[in-house]
Amino acid sequence: MAYLYGVVRVFIDGDGDILFIMPDGVKLKYIDQFTIAETWLYDIHFLGFDLSGWLVFDIGAYVGDMALYYAKRGAAVVAVEPVPANFEAMLKNIELNAEKGHKVLPVNAAVADADGFVEIYYSGPLTNHLRSLKRGYLAKMRSILKNIIEN
Repeated sequence: MAYLYGVVRVFIDGDGDILFIMPDGVKLKYIDQFTIAETWLYDIHFLGFDLSGWLVFDIGAYVGDMALYYAKRGAAVVAVEPVPANFEAMLKNIELNAEKGHKVLPVNAAVADADGFVEIYYSGPLTNHLRSLKRGYLAKMRSILKNIIEN
C-alpha cells in the first residue's frame, strides 16, 4: 500500500490493477490526479452540510469521481458523460462503490440545445478535454435537450 498526496490510499489488487481509496472511503479505478487533489485533499467542493434530498447534475462527469463525491454526501446525482471511454470508466468506478453508487444515474449523452445527435471531438480515449477544433477523436453522440436539465 502507498499513499497519494498523503491521504489517498493506493492498492494493487491481485490482477495488477491499481485501486485508489479516498479519505471518505470512495473507491476509484480511474482518476484525474488534479481533480483528486481539488476534491479530496483541498475539499473545494464541500458545501458544508448534508446533501440528503438534493439532486445534483454532473454535466461532463468524466470518470464519475465528482458524482461519487456528492453521492457519498447524500445527494442523488445524474452524471452525464458523452465520451464513450470516460462513460465506461465511470460505470466501473460506480460499480466499485455499490453502497453509494446506486445514487448515481449515469447517462451516456451530450447536453445540447436540441434532442438528437451531435458530433463531438475529444483529445484521447480517456480524457476530460472536449475540443472545439475539429481534430482528435470524433464521436457522434446522442444529445439531450439542455432545457430538460434547466427545468
